[in-house]
Amino acid sequence: MSKRVQLTENIKDYMRTKCGTDVDFNQFAVYQARGISTEPISQNSLYDGGVLAREALVDMANIINEPLSTVSIQSMHDNRTLPQGKVFHAEVVDENNATSALYTLFGVSTEHPDLVNKTDNGVIDEVSYGFTPTKVLCSECGKDFMDPDVDIFDLWEGHCPECGAYMGKDGAHVNIPGVKSVSELSLVGRGAAKHAKILDSFYQMAMSEDSTVTLTKESLKKDILKLDLCSNITNEEVIDMTEEEIKAAILSATGPLSEEMGKMQATLASLGEEKNALEAAKDTAEQAVAALKEENASLSKEKADLESALEEAKNKAGEVQSKFDAEIQKVLVAAGLSDSVPTDLEAKLELLNKARLTLANIPVNGVSKPADKLNDDAEKVDFSAFKAN
Repeated sequence: MSKRVQLTENIKDYMRTKCGTDVDFNQFAVYQARGISTEPISQNSLYDGGVLAREALVDMANIINEPLSTVSIQSMHDNRTLPQGKVFHAEVVDENNATSALYTLFGVSTEHPDLVNKTDNGVIDEVSYGFTPTKVLCSECGKDFMDPDVDIFDLWEGHCPECGAYMGKDGAHVNIPGVKSVSELSLVGRGAAKHAKILDSFYQMAMSEDSTVTLTKESLKKDILKLDLCSNITNEEVIDMTEEEIKAAILSATGPLSEEMGKMQATLASLGEEKNALEAAKDTAEQAVAALKEENASLSKEKADLESALEEAKNKAGEVQSKFDAEIQKVLVAAGLSDSVPTDLEAKLELLNKARLTLANIPVNGVSKPADKLNDDAEKVDFSAFKAN
């Protein structure tokens, strides 16, 4: 039991804050752990070699210490089971080697005696936080893996879509500047954070009474970016598993994801076909628009030609009208009528009829002509006076 923490009044206050004023201290085995730090993470995933900024640790401490927040104790990040304890308090400690670490005070319920016994005796002696970063930045180009345009397969492979680097290879890694939520602290066989140990009493430090509380409540952008700093195999006896059992556990853990990825690939293929169909429809529509534009241009030319011909016809009609009015004026003058030609066609016809009647009464060779014979002058004129004897 050398790993258990002696309950001081400060620690009891932390427990009351998280569990209520009537908490039974005897229901918890209390421990202290050096959790995640600013040292590189060791995990075969996007986060391999990743580094948390000190500000990220401060965010985690603030979230944990918020009186209304709850960070539960789980085993191997297995959230299918009910919590087995609770985190009471956390502080960021700046260590002598320029490393900062998140020291955590937590309790395991005595209703889980097997888990308490294994923790007391060092069978389980490492911890792993589950949390969601505010940003996950590529160390090479600064691309944020939480951007909505990042493909799920890039996340799965740890591949930066911006610069092409693979996280955990050739010095490339992610930088985590902040944390927006902490879901749980797990007891694990082997954690991804360096020296994330449950401390013996010799190494335990006193927790201060001061803490800064600034909880930011924001929904998660992508669940896949939730960082669990250990393997997802939920078997607390993993250290005793054979190679075949480990392979079977890995297949069991990754099988649903592989199936889901297969469905996603099928969906992507279907979307690709729909995209091709839409592009073909777009091309057809563009061709139809081009044909309509060409037809419109042809009709516009025909319209312009018709308007030009109409204008020309109007001009010619005007010329004919002017000549016609001049001839009418001559007839009116010859008939002794007004030399003013009216514009209305009916008036012109009426005036011409008067002139016709007047001209019909003018005698030729002493003989008046009927109006209806006016046009037969060439046949009625007597030329006898001009004949030679």
